[in-house]
Amino acid sequence: MDDVLGDTQRKVKSVLASWNAGDEKEVFDAAERDAILLKYVIPKLPTLLRDELRIKAKDQIMTPLTDILQWAEVIRPSIFSQILETEVFPKWLDALHIWLIQPQVSFEEIA
Repeated sequence: MDDVLGDTQRKVKSVLASWNAGDEKEVFDAAERDAILLKYVIPKLPTLLRDELRIKAKDQIMTPLTDILQWAEVIRPSIFSQILETEVFPKWLDALHIWLIQPQVSFEEIA
């Protein structure tokens, strides 16, 4: 795996080294970029949230959310919002529900 990663990094570096930032063309056109994202990046984002995101009042692990938020400007909003809708909001609503039904709930703390 390290060999493949090393070869890939060298090839990308080579392409970027010959690319002029003032060029009219991008390294990848929009269709190529979308295809790469759809095949290699987007499938991993929900998995990361599903497996590692923890939304609990006393034991939160929010790093996966901050990690995927870095992709928000690159991924189409419709796809990104679907990832949030399916992987983040249910966990957040569950945590909020548990918090709200506690006998000693402090609504000031929740607000």
